[in-house]
Amino acid sequence: MSQMSQNNTLTKCPNCEKQFDSGFAYCPWCGQENKELKFSARFVLHRFLSTVFNIDSRMLTTFRVLLFKPAFLSLEYLKGKRTKYLSPIQIYLIVSLIYFLFVSLTTTPMRYKSEPKKVTVEQTTGKETVWTTFEEDLLKKSEQLEKKDENLAFLQKFDTNLSKGMFLMLPIMAFLFFILFRNKSYYYEHLIFAIHLQSVYFILLTINKLFMEFKTATHFIQGLTVAIFLVITYLWIRKFYKRNVWATLWRMILFIVMYSVVLAVFLAGIAVVSLLMY
Repeated sequence: MSQMSQNNTLTKCPNCEKQFDSGFAYCPWCGQENKELKFSARFVLHRFLSTVFNIDSRMLTTFRVLLFKPAFLSLEYLKGKRTKYLSPIQIYLIVSLIYFLFVSLTTTPMRYKSEPKKVTVEQTTGKETVWTTFEEDLLKKSEQLEKKDENLAFLQKFDTNLSKGMFLMLPIMAFLFFILFRNKSYYYEHLIFAIHLQSVYFILLTINKLFMEFKTATHFIQGLTVAIFLVITYLWIRKFYKRNVWATLWRMILFIVMYSVVLAVFLAGIAVVSLLMY
């Protein structure tokens, strides 16, 4: 009698097809959730996002901490608390995808106030003037930017290359922190910090881009954005590296100068590559 009662409580897992007690929330053999699936639009969307980004209730917790607790997420990750939050790479991919998608949708051609000057690029070797293919292509492409369609194509290519290239800037950003703050002995610690901080930058840039679309008080918005950037950078560095006020300030200023130089060279390179590729 007890055996018959036990058989009545068994259920069959649709995944591994093994039987188990129907009171279990998950199949003990393969781990699949013991729940009847109803394929509503909400369910399909949730499953899609979960598959791509593994997003669940951790997302809200992660972004709340990321935005309102400077460097806390980096410190928690390095302590080993990693299942409670989205991983640094997941955070970076989500915010960078949103930012560059928004940029691509709002990109407008550059406007010239006057006719662009045609620049002659020469390379002299002894008494001969040598025109390189690279310089000729660059000159022709730059002259074509007068056309609206060509201009927009260049900007779109620039945004595409920039979205890929900014990922390569993360190791450089982390290396600068590694040089300036040696109390964190391992490079990967600085890299985790750089990924989180860059993610916050992307969020701020997205908000700035959104407000700039209204075309009002643009100078005020730009100034406010720069001020927030400085405050965020200071708070994150202070909390993560645990230095006093002056030690944090002079290192932050040096970091901003060094990073700005590297970023300027990087953006110039991206612009040249985009000009040749579009």
